[in-house]
Amino acid sequence: MNTFNFLKRVKYCVHPRLWTVENNEDTTATELFEIKHSEVCKEAEKSIRELAGSILILATLLCTVNFAAVFTVPGGFDQNSGIPILLKTQHSDLWMLMVFLGVALYVSVFTVGTLLSILLSKFDSDDFYIALPVKYCTVIISVYYSAAFTVLAGVQALNVENIFMDKDDL
Repeated sequence: MNTFNFLKRVKYCVHPRLWTVENNEDTTATELFEIKHSEVCKEAEKSIRELAGSILILATLLCTVNFAAVFTVPGGFDQNSGIPILLKTQHSDLWMLMVFLGVALYVSVFTVGTLLSILLSKFDSDDFYIALPVKYCTVIISVYYSAAFTVLAGVQALNVENIFMDKDDL
């Protein structure tokens, strides 16, 4: 990463007219840099793809759990009417649970999409400077929010089921 930053710094310190000047072998400074650092780029690309694959497993797991939880209402459904049993007594708690699950599902699907864009993209030397760090920051933040909203949904599901305390005892 530092080598790419070094090239950018040198580019901004040198007059723009010199960016396209070729040496004795008819290569510019950028082309020479890419040739000399091709192994570093290959290693970085390999490690980025491995890291994205690992995070993709976690994001897919979160997405699957949230997708299944959206269709599983605590308390079950009334056999006659087909509506959730707890909808009549705990409407706001059930609504909050669905909001948490919806946000967690949306963020986890967003994470999977961002990771797939990283895995399917063709890496250029300029991508290592801005695009990939921004994508990885986005992925880390979205995985955090997906996990947080999944935990909140689990806590809210326990609250809907009155696992923590019975409201009749108050």
